[in-house]
Amino acid sequence: MSKKPLKHSEQKAIAEKMARKHRLSEAIFELPPRTMIFCEGTKTEPNYLTEIADLIYEKYRKYSRNAE
Repeated sequence: MSKKPLKHSEQKAIAEKMARKHRLSEAIFELPPRTMIFCEGTKTEPNYLTEIADLIYEKYRKYSRNAE
């Protein structure tokens, strides 16, 4: 590899590629918005919702501000 510095256009292309990669990673790891669900069931619906909440928490735990 040459020890010459990169041309300005090559440096700019690399910087744009890195910025695009950073934006994509932010979009991928964005936490889901909050949702409020109302239901009338007293037995099965709370169980379903608790399980869904647990799955979401497990998936996004490492990105949470309160991560352990």
